[in-house]
Amino acid sequence: MGHFMEVIATYLLFFLYIPLGFIGLRLSGANNKQKYMAIEDSNYVKGLSAIGVFLAHTYYFIEENNCYISKAFFPFSMLGGMGVLLFLFVGGYGIFKSVNNKEFNDKSYWKKRLLNIYLPSIVIEFIFSIITGVLSNELNALTIIKTTFLGAWYIDVVMLEYLFFYISFKVFSKQKNKMILMIFGMNVALFVIFANTSLNDRWKNGLFLYAFGVLVAAHEIIINKIIMKYKIIAFSLSILLFFATGVLFTIYKGSVVADLIKNISGCALAVVILCVIYHFKVGNSVVWYFGKRSLFIYLIHLGMLEIVRFSRFEKNIYTIYIILIVSIIMSEIGYRIHKKIITRINK
Repeated sequence: MGHFMEVIATYLLFFLYIPLGFIGLRLSGANNKQKYMAIEDSNYVKGLSAIGVFLAHTYYFIEENNCYISKAFFPFSMLGGMGVLLFLFVGGYGIFKSVNNKEFNDKSYWKKRLLNIYLPSIVIEFIFSIITGVLSNELNALTIIKTTFLGAWYIDVVMLEYLFFYISFKVFSKQKNKMILMIFGMNVALFVIFANTSLNDRWKNGLFLYAFGVLVAAHEIIINKIIMKYKIIAFSLSILLFFATGVLFTIYKGSVVADLIKNISGCALAVVILCVIYHFKVGNSVVWYFGKRSLFIYLIHLGMLEIVRFSRFEKNIYTIYIILIVSIIMSEIGYRIHKKIITRINK
C-alpha cells in the first residue's frame, strides 16, 4: 500500500504539469489578436519554465536517491534545459522592450538589474552556502565565496547578457540591426571562451537565446505578420526543427556541436511559444504566480534540494512535496521582503 501511494504521488506531481499549461488557454477573438508579448504572457512563459525546471531537478533527485521512477518521467528531465532557454529568450525580449524608444539612463538601468536580480541572488546563495557548508562539514570562506558568486550560474550568464546589451545599446542605440549583430558577436566570443574552460556545458548551450529574444523584440511587427499569415507552416516547421535538433543534441551531447544545436533548438521552441501567444489568450493564476516569483523559486528550490541532499531527511517523493511547499513559502516571504526594500530605496 505504501509503495502504491508513492507511485500515485509521483505520477500526480509530474503529470499535473501537462494540464496546468493548458488551463485558461483560449483562442483570441478575431478583433483581439495579440501583436506583442505582453507582461502577462512573459510571466506565463516564465511560470511554466520555473515549474519545468523544478520538475527536472526533481527527476534527477529521485533518480539519484533510488526512489521510485519510471521511464515515463524521462521527458520531464529535459524541462530544465528548455525552461532556462525560455527564461533567456524572455529576458532578451523584455530588456529591448524596456529601453527601446525611451530615454536611456545608465544609473537606472544598472540599479534595476542589480537590485532586482543580482542582489537577491547573492543573498539567497550566501544563506544557502552557509547552511549546506555546515551540513556537509565543508564550511570555509573559499566555498562560501565560490557558491555565493558562481553557484547560480544562470544569474551570472544573465548579468553578462545585461552587460552585452548595455554596451551594444550605447554604441548603436539608433541602429538596432547593428546592435543585435554586436550582441550576437559578443555571445560568440563568450561561447568560445566558455568552450575552452572547465565550466559545465550549461554555461554556453543557451547563450544565443538572449540575443534571439532581442532580435524578436526589435522586429516583432514583421515577425508577427509572418506568423499570423503562415501560422500553420510557422508552427509546424518550428515543432519539427525543435524535435529534430533535440534528437541531434542527444546524439552529440557533450560536444561543442551539441551546444550549438541546443541554441538552435531553443530558438525553435521560442517560435513555437510565440505562435501560441499570438493566436491564443494564455495563462492561469497558478502559472502567473510562479512566473512573477520565478527568480526566488528557481534559487530557493535549488538550495532546498542541497539541504536535503546533505541532511538525514528521508529522501522520497513526499520529501519533494515538502521541498515544493517550503520553497513556495520561502519564495513568497523573500519576494515580499525584497519588494519592500526596493520600494523604500526608490523613495
